Amino acid sequence: MQRTDRVPLIVSLAALPVAAAMLYGLTSIFGAPAIGLKCSRRDGRAQCEVQQSRLLGIAGNGVHVIPESDIGGATTLRPAGGAGRRAGGYTMVLDLKAGTDRRYPVLSGRSFDAVEASTRRLNGYLADPGATSIELREDLGSSLVIPMIPVVLAGLIAALASLGRRQRDPTAPQASPRH
Repeated sequence: MQRTDRVPLIVSLAALPVAAAMLYGLTSIFGAPAIGLKCSRRDGRAQCEVQQSRLLGIAGNGVHVIPESDIGGATTLRPAGGAGRRAGGYTMVLDLKAGTDRRYPVLSGRSFDAVEASTRRLNGYLADPGATSIELREDLGSSLVIPMIPVVLAGLIAALASLGRRQRDPTAPQASPRH
């Protein structure tokens, strides 16, 4: 392997920690994204736990507990566009009765129908005093794929650059035509 042939490999391998550092940095600055909600009315406590994950769980998971008495319901928000996690996706938010930020995001997704179904399930749970628990989770498959897109793109660009360099290099061994 020639020295110039190693460059695309090094660039591809360097893209992995760069993508991980960017994802960790963004979740450190903007907060851990919510990936689900678990509500229960057991042991005399009616509360909801917003489950959050930093760097796909590698850098830690956590929960934010909200008493059910502080929740007025849930709403599905349509995309507002702009920068941020899942811009262009739908978000389910808790409508809080008090506080400075009265909309607390708990789920997001690309499909309106899926997010709206979760919103209806949560509102049904909150309206039914006999219900004991509910758990709603974000589709983590897309959450795992999205951070890998820059890595795949960097690898593809490096492979194409290497291929282009080999075709332009007159000293590189050429494949002989087969008869």
